[in-house]
This record gives sequence, structure tokens and C-alpha cells, in this order.
Amino acid sequence: MVRWSWPKYRVVEEEVENGAEITFLVNGVQAECYPVPGGPWQATYPFQQDASTELNLRTVGPVHFIQATTGPGGDIDPSGSVQVAEGSDRTFTISPDACYEIDDVFVNGDSVGPIPSYTFFNVTENQTIHATFSEGIYTVTATAHQGGSISPSGVQEVDCGDDFAFTVSPDAGYTIDNVFLDATPLGPVSGHHFGKRRTKRKHLSGGRHSGQPR
Repeated sequence: MVRWSWPKYRVVEEEVENGAEITFLVNGVQAECYPVPGGPWQATYPFQQDASTELNLRTVGPVHFIQATTGPGGDIDPSGSVQVAEGSDRTFTISPDACYEIDDVFVNGDSVGPIPSYTFFNVTENQTIHATFSEGIYTVTATAHQGGSISPSGVQEVDCGDDFAFTVSPDAGYTIDNVFLDATPLGPVSGHHFGKRRTKRKHLSGGRHSGQPR
């Protein structure tokens, strides 16, 4: 068993045969090792059972950097200055915060649309990726059948996280038969309250007023 540890990074344990040559990668980039003290720098290190050895590591070969940033309202992972080995691939994941949605993603300044992830293939130069986000604005369409009304009516825009209430009123001689939220019956209620909006579109129908006008 070999146990590797890096301060501020992570601990790795794995099964290694005694005498096996170990190679190292740092952030996906090939690295050389330097046994402390004395060196020299070498491409591999022979594992010795029950031995404790301090190694310094340094990357070798061409490396490039992808600058990953966002505007307010979300995150990109990984972020910051991301080191990538020559010719390798790197994927970035874009995640909006609550009440936000991905507005656009820019790769090297060019828009690639509101996508949730992007992969750089065969990286051979420094590049950039930047994501922007917009606050979610949702719509509720309120309608009423003959025999009554709903207030407010028509298409209503509601900011994500806001509350919004509707009142259903029958005309004289009518009673409320049913109220539907996206085809789901709510019963003969006289109103409905939307709390903490998270769904993009809703339709509220205060229809099917029963009875006859007098």
C-alpha cells in the first residue's frame, strides 16, 4: 500500500507492487519527481515498501491555461485559472443559482448559447470561458369562462421568488364550479395564491361557473 499526501490538496491511497515505477500527474499534467534530499529530477519513482520518502513534483511538457469566470447569479466548475496539459480535454459545468437561469456562455469571446456544460478538446493554446446569468421572470396566464371573472386576468409576469394572488368572482346568479391550475382541478375556490414561484409557466383558469343568470 502506498499513501501519498499533499498539503492543502488531498490524500491518495492505492495498491502498488513493491519496486513498481510510479508516475505522477498534477492537474492532469505529467510531472517529474525529486526525492528530498539529493534528487535528481526523474520521470518515475520506484515504490519501496515500508519506506517514507518526501518528493517534490514539477510539471513537464507544454501546459496551457483556461480562464473560467462568471457574472453574478451562478457558478462555473472548475473556476479561475485552470491548468490543462497540451493536447488534453477539459470540461466545465455551468450552474445557475436559485431564481437565475443561464443567459449565455462565451468561449474565447464568442457566444455558444445558454448551455450547462462545455468541453475544450485537444487544447493547444490558452483559452477563456465566461458564463452570464439572468434573473428568472415567469408568466401566469389567468382566464375565466362565461359566468364570472378572475382578477388580475390575462398574462401576468412574476419575478422568481415573489408571491402572487388571484381572485375568482362569479357573476350574479352564478357559483364557482371549479378552478384549474394547468388542468389540475383545485375545486370551487374563490382565489389562488402562488408562493415562491419556481416554475416557468402556469395557466390558471377560473372557469366553469355554474348556474343561470337571474
